[in-house]
Amino acid sequence: MQQELRENHPLLRIQLVGINEKGQEPGNPSTTEGRTLPWLQDRDLNSDGKSDVFTSWQVALRDVVILDGENAKVGVYNLNTHNLAVEANYNTLREMIVDAAMVSQKPWKNAIRPLDVDNNGVIAPLDALIVINRLNAQGAGPLPPPVASQSPPPFYDPNGDNQVTALDALQVINHLNGATAVAAGVAAGEGESLVPTAWAPPDGQEWISTGSNTSTFAESTPAPTARPTTPQPTGDAGHGQDPEPAVVPSWQTGVDLAFATDARSVPPKLHRSAFVADLAELEQLDAWWFPEGSSLQP
Repeated sequence: MQQELRENHPLLRIQLVGINEKGQEPGNPSTTEGRTLPWLQDRDLNSDGKSDVFTSWQVALRDVVILDGENAKVGVYNLNTHNLAVEANYNTLREMIVDAAMVSQKPWKNAIRPLDVDNNGVIAPLDALIVINRLNAQGAGPLPPPVASQSPPPFYDPNGDNQVTALDALQVINHLNGATAVAAGVAAGEGESLVPTAWAPPDGQEWISTGSNTSTFAESTPAPTARPTTPQPTGDAGHGQDPEPAVVPSWQTGVDLAFATDARSVPPKLHRSAFVADLAELEQLDAWWFPEGSSLQP
């Protein structure tokens, strides 16, 4: 099983270790012969006539004790009552071990930079887009144990709950918005009134409302009032024309779709300027995210 775990789950740090009970020393040679599995001999250092580890863990003979990353016991599987020659028993034990490793190690979370989804050393809009694309393609839900053919990066789990949800994308987005606002505040200097640039549209553009409910994602700074992208002409006096609805960019539609999978609302401040101010770069993202013929094309 040790070899199988290493080959199938190379990113999970799993090590099987055998421990022999105090008083069973004569069985060590036959147990270890021809095997590479680490084997330890328990002792009685407090001289109470009992095997120290067996007593501490409260285990019985041929118990498989599953520990987490802090060496705390999280599971027990007895091989006297569950013969591993039975495939179902073997699979159950393997799954228990892998599940414990997943909970403890969180392999889909970047351990060095949790928000750096693509692991390129920089937290950028693309990190949020990668998570949103994953949500659009497969939906929200638990992430499987990584295998050799499917393992991070991308690190889809910034919040470390072993699931991919809209919250993972939102953490990246909030970080980018916050970082932009802080940078803008420093540039503005003391004593000046400032609206965070993450909420400010690029030159010549207006705010686009997504109709989102801000109460779900309350912020200390209120979002600006939404208004149409361009002024609408009026007719003769008393016969004004209703303004045409604002056109929502395709990337915004993708964000709405991603958050809808989690029954959440997208913050109205999720304006294109929160990601990229350069229109050409934004158009490239639009084309990449929604290729021609895509079923998600708005």
